Amino acid sequence: MKTFLFLLATLCSSLLSSQTINSASLEISINDVINNLPLAAAGDYQNPTIEQAADWRSLIQMIVDEDYDAAAIAANLLEYEFYRFVDNTSSTDQIFYLLVKAPAGNNYWGTYVFKPSACRRLVIQSPHPIADLNTGKQGIYIYMRLDTYAYFLNGTHRCNAHEASDCSGTTSICGSSAAYRLSDVAHNHQSGFQLSNEVLFENFPDLYFAQLHGFSKKETDPYLILSNGSRDTPAEDYVAGIRDGLSQADDSLTFKIGHLDTNWNRLLGFTNTQGRYLNNSVDACTQNATMGSGHFLHLEQEYSKLRADEAAWDKMLFAMEEAFPCITVQQEEVLLEKTYWQMQSGAIHFQLPEFGEYQVTFYNWLGQVIGIQKVSANERVDLENRSGVFVVEGADGFRRVGRFF
Repeated sequence: MKTFLFLLATLCSSLLSSQTINSASLEISINDVINNLPLAAAGDYQNPTIEQAADWRSLIQMIVDEDYDAAAIAANLLEYEFYRFVDNTSSTDQIFYLLVKAPAGNNYWGTYVFKPSACRRLVIQSPHPIADLNTGKQGIYIYMRLDTYAYFLNGTHRCNAHEASDCSGTTSICGSSAAYRLSDVAHNHQSGFQLSNEVLFENFPDLYFAQLHGFSKKETDPYLILSNGSRDTPAEDYVAGIRDGLSQADDSLTFKIGHLDTNWNRLLGFTNTQGRYLNNSVDACTQNATMGSGHFLHLEQEYSKLRADEAAWDKMLFAMEEAFPCITVQQEEVLLEKTYWQMQSGAIHFQLPEFGEYQVTFYNWLGQVIGIQKVSANERVDLENRSGVFVVEGADGFRRVGRFF
């Protein structure tokens, strides 16, 4: 598969003037967080208030905008810490940005890791790191080896809160069949977890969100139950891509896929509020999605073959690596400055230097050429409902890279 030049809008990040943490391993640090998460029925989790929710959305927007100094201040006001983390366990230091609960804080809204320079437009999520055994540790294991944009971790056991969510759906995971708890962030549209998903997708509509779940396999169950949160088959079916990669990693695995095996009705994530939002539900709290955007991947895994240990985790790592190709960056490439182009409704307006014609090559997120066009210094180009990367080339070695959506 062709690798093409791509520069994330967030690549040129400013240095964070607040604390930088150097550690032997970010993975070990996150595993320590997982090992100390509040357990079921402890009652630690509370939803953000209306004011806190607005402040949280603003905080995530600051992180997206790389306004890291402001993000550090905003995080402190919400009893959180935001800082730059340098992982020095490999031959080249890796730089991450962490949003974590302050040690004395009382807001258990999760842990969030960002890597703006990542080559995969993917967010790995572990909404049930304790109840779905090992999915938290599996998540950070995959994240550290896959080079993806973000990793999201729930802040407590899914059954920690005493209060029930208003959102539709029931579960018996916390005892007798009842409504989901507020601490079950995959079923709570007011959680920091949900708000963070929304802000990221509003800013980066090319992002994909993969949630790692686990289930107890019945004799009649397959080893994996995969879903995009709907019965609809999207144009780019990454769920099927995950299946294909897993089949290569272990040909003994069996599958059910919600939009392909339409008689299957168990553990399909249709009441997942992140999935509903990403699939454009009219109400993420109460309404199942009728269409699938393809941006949500709900991955239910049996324990022994997929969650038990690192050898099992490597199967999902391989599958995601195959399904989501790494889009690399040549360091000499420069993002096409906003002074040269403007996004309009369904189009790009190029405002290039006046020294001749330019050629624009358009790529989709798989690195495939989807169009080549000559443009003048001041020209509008229709996008035809596509998203991806464009490379502009002109005289005297002029070459710039940008994103379109």
